[in-house]
Amino acid sequence: MPRRVSAVAAPRDARLVGLAFWAVMLGSMVLSAFVAERSAAHEGLQIVCGLATNFLAYVWVILDSRARGYVPSHTLKLGVILFSPIAIPIYLARTRSLGMTAKIIGLFLLKFVGLLIVAMLLIAGLAAAGLAHIGV
Repeated sequence: MPRRVSAVAAPRDARLVGLAFWAVMLGSMVLSAFVAERSAAHEGLQIVCGLATNFLAYVWVILDSRARGYVPSHTLKLGVILFSPIAIPIYLARTRSLGMTAKIIGLFLLKFVGLLIVAMLLIAGLAAAGLAHIGV
């Protein structure tokens, strides 16, 4: 059974990686409005952004685990790269209390919904200016 560690403030590097994660997510959503769907450029953009978010999630787990003194298994590290939506909650459950894990997942979901709203407003503004292709 992995040991739980006490509450530790996220290191500055982990917070910067988190900020980069959200920036890549927003960028991929907004840039998708400039590229025609089902084109090679659209598929390439989705692949690059997907790889970037998976890489940033992996780096965040490594930085956070070092700050907490937790050594994630190789399986968990691979899971973060291949199945982030499943592996990261498992990592959180292993390194935090149940209440803190639920709080972090809830905040992530709220941030994601907020990001979707911001992206939709940006894309609508770009479409109104004639700069974005919506429904193309």
